[in-house]
Amino acid sequence: MAMNTINETKSGKREAAWLAQYSELFDTIESTPLTQEQRRACVSDSPATLVLAGAGTGKTSTLTGRVAFLVKHGLAAPEHILCLAFAREAALEIQDRLHRRLGGRLALGGFTASTFHSLGLRIVEQVDNRRPALTKLSDDCASLYEFVQSQVQKLASTSTEYAQVLFDYFALIEPAVVLSCEYTHRDQYEEAIALRLIRTLRGEPVRTPFECLVANAFSLMGMNYHYRRHYPQPVFIATRRPYRSTFYLPDGDIYIDAFDYIAGGVGTREAARRARLYARIHRHYGSRHIVLWEDASYVKNMESLVGTLQRKLAEFDVCVPSLTERHRAQRHREFIHILNSSDRWSSLMNELAGLLPLYRQRSRQERGMSATFIQSDSSVATSAKNVVRLRVPMRMAHSRRQAIIMALLAPLAQAYRAHLQVRGEIDFDDMITRATEYVRQGRFVVPWQDILIDEFQDISSARFALIAAMIEQRPGLRLFCVGDDWQAIYRFAGSDIRYSTQFAERVHPRCRVVPLSRTFRFNQALCDVSSRFLMKNPCQNRKQLHAVRHENGGVVSVVLQKPGLAVLLSRLHQSCRTTSSHNDGGESRLSLSSAVPMTEPAQTCATQARRSVLLLARFAHLLPTESQLQEYKRHYPALNMMSSTVHASKGLEADYVFILNMEQGP
Repeated sequence: MAMNTINETKSGKREAAWLAQYSELFDTIESTPLTQEQRRACVSDSPATLVLAGAGTGKTSTLTGRVAFLVKHGLAAPEHILCLAFAREAALEIQDRLHRRLGGRLALGGFTASTFHSLGLRIVEQVDNRRPALTKLSDDCASLYEFVQSQVQKLASTSTEYAQVLFDYFALIEPAVVLSCEYTHRDQYEEAIALRLIRTLRGEPVRTPFECLVANAFSLMGMNYHYRRHYPQPVFIATRRPYRSTFYLPDGDIYIDAFDYIAGGVGTREAARRARLYARIHRHYGSRHIVLWEDASYVKNMESLVGTLQRKLAEFDVCVPSLTERHRAQRHREFIHILNSSDRWSSLMNELAGLLPLYRQRSRQERGMSATFIQSDSSVATSAKNVVRLRVPMRMAHSRRQAIIMALLAPLAQAYRAHLQVRGEIDFDDMITRATEYVRQGRFVVPWQDILIDEFQDISSARFALIAAMIEQRPGLRLFCVGDDWQAIYRFAGSDIRYSTQFAERVHPRCRVVPLSRTFRFNQALCDVSSRFLMKNPCQNRKQLHAVRHENGGVVSVVLQKPGLAVLLSRLHQSCRTTSSHNDGGESRLSLSSAVPMTEPAQTCATQARRSVLLLARFAHLLPTESQLQEYKRHYPALNMMSSTVHASKGLEADYVFILNMEQGP
């Protein structure tokens, strides 16, 4: 312990001396001097440094300063410094910025800024003495989508069990069927379904998940039905409210009322009263009538509901033949064919295409678990069926969804692997894995003394394994990581935030963590709001951002979107024009009593002719179309508008941000 304290003291003194020695460099390396936090990060003497760079705190400037310090002080020659980024554009930006800022005062020949993929390619190509055949499925989203779609169609046409899983997805998972009996309290269930659009296999909206389940069961049975059909007799159950049964079956002339309650369960008094009322109506007019109640087994296995319907219909001498495997498979394929051209189908194919690389990554890491999912060709269907029926507890929709998605992915992963093997190709993840093995085996000699990693919060276990292999081969290698666990949004692509939140445990025990807390992007009020929200997650690093700018008053408004986006933009347009015409330099305060959530402006309209407006939504289909956006731009010239999904908006800035469709949902 005493030795560690002495070493830390010596390191602190060295860093203090370096800060003084290179003060002029840090003052002039960027258009504005680096902050004290950035400077301390740049001169870190630890074998591993994590710079927790909050949004807008200047991470790229810190990377630039680190390279300048290493070269200027002679700690590393430019060719012995490797800077890694996740995107090609980010790597090019870093390299261009370094040469632009430092090229006139430092010799930077040999400095490399690369993506992880380019690094893996370099290692494999050097060891194998030839360029590996990379599949276009790795970086061509359209090709991967086409591959996934063709394989799903092939599997559904050749495997009855896979077709069953696919049918279950659209019948149970896509509409997020969760029955009332799966909720602890009735009000929780009613709140959950209030804002949801529940669609059957046919695409028609229904009121409750149980009604969706019944409709889909009729579809599986091949029975025609009418939803919410008016009863032909003049019967009113309330003022101006004619009686309409939940379903009407023309084959058998049968009316069915479905209640989303367990028969005789808690809170069924009102439902039971209505059931008795409907029964009296049908007895009076002599029509055939069936009452259906929920049962917890139905959502776990639709066959149970089909059996109940068959028995009840048999009481009216309506014979519904038992579904043979052949008939069931035919029904599945009929609906798969119908859905094939729908947005629901495209959405699932996009999801599977996005998850397939992650699934393969995890399969490589956890061979024991993947063996449960991936079987031989002859038993793919059985594996999928077992995953759906047995592996995950079927209590809530997310568990069912996870199980069915896994069952759909397992055969796809096997087909993907076979596709690469037949063509003698590898993908990016295979390449990273192979590069890691070459480094571990010493077949590739690491030439770098310093490795800098941008956006470290996005690193995956496979990519970090490559870095760890380099450190193992060259123990004196220094690691300098810049990232922000608050901005980790790529978990779906395999990133593991624990490398940032548990840096000492997972990366290096003798590390240093340097926070950058001064942001130039937001005002302080917005920093406070966002920080309170993010720090509700106990797994995040605790930190507080301090903004250069300060604003008076609120910065976020949560109000109704009901009047329409055009109305809200019109009010903003008029406010900006009015403030600009006054040209008094005062702060613009816009009150949108019927707006969506938005941030306040960073500057006054008087100092900027056009105000930037960013329209955000969770999904692209919730945003205005391109033609609508162009129409808004034409009508509101004072506004410079753009739109984006929330996920794709990382790093963007605007004076006003509208977050659309802030509704609770699955």
